[in-house]
Amino acid sequence: MNATISAPTSKILYKLMNKYHLDSEHFFNEAGIKQSDLTNASKRISYNTLRELWETASRHIDDPCFGLRGSEVWHPSDLSALGYAWLTSATLRDALERFKNYLRIATEFYQLELKETQAGYELIFNFEDKETLNIAQVDASMAIVLEMCRVNLEQQITPLSVALIHSQPACQHSYASYYGHSVKFSQSVYKIILPLKIIDTPLFNGAPDLAILNDQAIVQYLQKLDDTDIVHQVKTIITEHICSGISNEQVAKALNMSERTLNRHLNEHGITFKELLKDVRINLSKLYIKKGQFNITEIAFQLGFSDSSSFSRAFKHWTGTSPKGFQKKT
Repeated sequence: MNATISAPTSKILYKLMNKYHLDSEHFFNEAGIKQSDLTNASKRISYNTLRELWETASRHIDDPCFGLRGSEVWHPSDLSALGYAWLTSATLRDALERFKNYLRIATEFYQLELKETQAGYELIFNFEDKETLNIAQVDASMAIVLEMCRVNLEQQITPLSVALIHSQPACQHSYASYYGHSVKFSQSVYKIILPLKIIDTPLFNGAPDLAILNDQAIVQYLQKLDDTDIVHQVKTIITEHICSGISNEQVAKALNMSERTLNRHLNEHGITFKELLKDVRINLSKLYIKKGQFNITEIAFQLGFSDSSSFSRAFKHWTGTSPKGFQKKT
């Protein structure tokens, strides 16, 4: 499995190991992960490396249910921009949809499927590489999603039911304590079912305008990209950081390679970093304008321009028409 995760998401395990009095820094350094990596949203690490760290933690921690306590150490910053966009979503439905769409930026460990049924609102966790799953890592992933829902709603949500594929452990009381008494083991799927009545409740702290960086336009754009090649990886990093500015050097660092190596890989695809940056800006600007949700100044800011005039000139150079002219045509 060649999947990667955003380095800050591994802070959850780092903090869990500390909670159980293990030397997190030692184990992470041995795995080649520096403490500074844990706060670098551009840094990605191998899923296999993280899985081995979870295995190490499982061998050293005398609590087979320790993964559930991931909910106690979770912080929005562990999911970078996604974590804060989650907190500012208007409803839990909005938050979960945003989380599902952006999950692959944070981690390729699993995908989330959402279904509204008569039974309730189903959160189905589709984990990759099922043959080598670490149960504690699964437990942490599921418990954290429920904790995120509880934090957003500011109430202790009890799921209608929780299904787990793994067999019942000796510490099953820990599951009942966290989820309630509706937990079933040895099931065919990993799933949490929430009451429908809470899904569309307006969230007191909802502020959709603060979730601009995670707007659906970026989701639509990322979903068009090919997951496998260097061009996709570079475009993904550019898209994630375009608002604050992104350079060739920063992208190379995020991909654990030198600028020369990055440029060589891009040259093999017949493209340069500047051309990719331009391509991302063109596509995102068109999507933002079509949606009509933001004004020109806001769009310019989202695309890393210093002012709306600079953006308007660039857009006209790219398309032959002004942003307003393009908007009238759509």
